[in-house]
Amino acid sequence: TKFDVRVYALVTSNDPMRIYVYKEGIARFATEKYKPATPENLNTLFMHLTNYSINKKNTKARFTSSSSSTSSSSPSANKGKGSGSQEKGGGNELGSKWPLTQLFKYMKEERNIDVELLWSTTK
Repeated sequence: TKFDVRVYALVTSNDPMRIYVYKEGIARFATEKYKPATPENLNTLFMHLTNYSINKKNTKARFTSSSSSTSSSSPSANKGKGSGSQEKGGGNELGSKWPLTQLFKYMKEERNIDVELLWSTTK
């Protein structure tokens, strides 16, 4: 699954340097299963771009009006029908834009990724 992460920071001073990193952010997913670019699939925007304004037009993807769910979801549960769009076991959906905390929850619970280590190296 192709996605990007947006993390917000506030710089209050440059001498001395003082930066505050907000603990929430956004993860945006492409809504078609990613394959490396080839001349044949280069125009498949839903595969290569993560922009919500583009992916919301994908008729294969399913979206809800709210992306603030805290239930366990899988960005690849829809396998070719819009990654990042279907929740495991319940049918509730997050769509192609998740809060960063939801992505970290998924990574920790479903993929066994050490998100604390990931976050500490990101800052």
